[in-house]
Amino acid sequence: MNTICNTDVLSVPIIEDIKAGTAVNFSGGIAKTEKILGICEVDTNAGDVAPVRVLGTCIVTVGANVVKGDKLVANAEGKMIKATNEEYYEGYALDDGSETVTMIRGI
Repeated sequence: MNTICNTDVLSVPIIEDIKAGTAVNFSGGIAKTEKILGICEVDTNAGDVAPVRVLGTCIVTVGANVVKGDKLVANAEGKMIKATNEEYYEGYALDDGSETVTMIRGI
């Protein structure tokens, strides 16, 4: 029998202190202008395990003003900013903001 596991939040071992709303890379660190695994949902210390949302909607910290509908990517601090490359993005902003916005991934 094949079993399919479908979840939108993963428990990820974290390798550095990460604030809620920050992009996480595949190694458990802050995603710095790279492909992200997901968004850390809680403030987490290095060595702890954090819930990381990989699909669906999440509250993200932004590094600049974004507008509803903008395609978003991670900057060098793991904050989401408007994508400059139309072919690569992590999700869409669902509202306007300069500190935090809701982002949707996986559509």
